[in-house]
Amino acid sequence: MSRTEPDFGFAPEADAPIPYMQRIRDYYLALGYATPYRWAHYAEVPFQPLTKPLAECSVALITTAAPTSPGGRSRSASAIQRRRQILRCLFGR
Repeated sequence: MSRTEPDFGFAPEADAPIPYMQRIRDYYLALGYATPYRWAHYAEVPFQPLTKPLAECSVALITTAAPTSPGGRSRSASAIQRRRQILRCLFGR
């Protein structure tokens, strides 16, 4: 860092994230799709303010990612079952 540049605790320039979005676009093209993959990207997103403080709210994170075993095999069946249990717990279904 130069003396004129403040130290904000930034990571070094070489410490860059993996360009996964470009890799996925390239992968789709390599699979033979006519156009690269496009992520949903909306100019306006509906927003609902919380009606009570965050500390009083229940928050859930649901993902489509499934953990893998050390051998690389997917545990998707158990992950699906776990998601169903979470959804039943959250929404009574």
